[in-house]
Amino acid sequence: MISQPEPPPQSSSSQESDPSGEHAKQPPPPAPMSFWQTMVSVVHAMIGVQSRKGAEESWQQGSAAKFIIAGIIFILGFILMLMLIVKLVLAS
Repeated sequence: MISQPEPPPQSSSSQESDPSGEHAKQPPPPAPMSFWQTMVSVVHAMIGVQSRKGAEESWQQGSAAKFIIAGIIFILGFILMLMLIVKLVLAS
């Protein structure tokens, strides 16, 4: 007599494994970044001190539009600062 293979055990649903009926609570999504937090993240990225983990967290919390605007503001401020330094050096 040939025996039939047993069917694989069915995966238990979350209700079967949790008798109270409560599902595992997911952590709430991170709050969106404020403008200043976005600027700090951009400055850290521009000068090269932001970790990969920090960059990933920033991208998850922030929006692309905020990062683009913050990057443009940082670049304009950097250029204006360089122009001011050159004028001060040449004036003396």
